[in-house]
Amino acid sequence: MNCYVYALLFFILVFLGCGDNTSNELPSLSSNRSSTLQNGILYKSLTFKSLNNFKLIHDNKKIDLFSESNDELINRQVPQEVKELDNQDVELTGYAYPIKLVEGKTSVLVLMAVNPKCCFGDVLNLNDMIYVDISKDIKKIKNGQCVHLKGKLNVGMREVQAWNTKFLYIMSADEVTIENKSKW
Repeated sequence: MNCYVYALLFFILVFLGCGDNTSNELPSLSSNRSSTLQNGILYKSLTFKSLNNFKLIHDNKKIDLFSESNDELINRQVPQEVKELDNQDVELTGYAYPIKLVEGKTSVLVLMAVNPKCCFGDVLNLNDMIYVDISKDIKKIKNGQCVHLKGKLNVGMREVQAWNTKFLYIMSADEVTIENKSKW
């Protein structure tokens, strides 16, 4: 368990404070989809551009992810149209970074706007990542694989107790679809 915590903390430290993410690498597969009705649930179709279209300003050298005042500073910068997505059923596509495996299948992942290929690649900010619990539809998912998710999105800085870290976006996925690379 500790190796997962250290891996996640290393991931967040490397990708949070290094700069601005300006990559448009993610295929806009979600933009070709309209909202879908499934099992009586209407999922609003999103892209990462709707979640990361604002810049978060904070002092990287002084940032303390466990400070409530830092949470308030970050939450105040989130645009109202993004805040309105809190507790909504959404669907979007991104790149998977599996962080918890159950019998070789991913049950928790971080969904990212870009697929970082090395530590000197694109830099992720808090609004470029979503912590996703996919325990309802666990699958074998590889690091960097493009996935499409449907589920409930929470917006606002929240602590993930199991990983002792915080995320701006947290999602509980109802369905996971592994995207075919030939589509893009």
